[in-house]
Amino acid sequence: MGFKLSQVKKYEANGVWTRPANVQAVYIKAMGGGGGGGGCAGAGSGSYRAGMQGQSGAFVEAFITSPPNTVNITVGTGGAGGTGTSAGANGGDSSFGTLVIAKGGLGGLANLSANTNAQNPPSGNVGDLVWQANTGPMITISSTSGVAVQLGQVLPYGWIGYDQSVSLQTAGGVVNGSNATVEGAGGGGSYVNAASGTNASGGNGMRGFVIVYEYE
Repeated sequence: MGFKLSQVKKYEANGVWTRPANVQAVYIKAMGGGGGGGGCAGAGSGSYRAGMQGQSGAFVEAFITSPPNTVNITVGTGGAGGTGTSAGANGGDSSFGTLVIAKGGLGGLANLSANTNAQNPPSGNVGDLVWQANTGPMITISSTSGVAVQLGQVLPYGWIGYDQSVSLQTAGGVVNGSNATVEGAGGGGSYVNAASGTNASGGNGMRGFVIVYEYE
């Protein structure tokens, strides 16, 4: 005998799920919070500095039969963007008790002055299916052409970025990272080609979520 979907509940903040008497199983979708973008500081005209974008949170799914009567739900917060030489903060983990865990994304590295590869995403996800970007933003810095950002993979909900290059080749200036607008997304990175002491800030990551599908 199969299960019948009875109700869907989405959590955008921490809470407690209470099992209705008729519910026999739940299907969980969880997204970790996105990391904040890294900041950077000016070192003089022609000296490029960049802050890396924050990683997106992991996306995890799981089917659970005979779930507990009550389960604590945690929704991972988005990491704050860094300023100057400060890295972005990591995104928070989202979870359905200990049965499902979706790790938050790492905050972006700060004040980069040389080519830098993407960071490996954190381990520790728990669930039946896990989507986690295995590549993140990469930074390429040239003393003559500026900064090129190779963005990472798209996830089912949050994202690190689309698969394209973004070149910043201005003669001078400051670019602050944009705040994430998609659930679980990482904040934008920053860029400076300006006088020493000029700071730029990374964008804030966005919170994750937990969705509970209840089955009779």
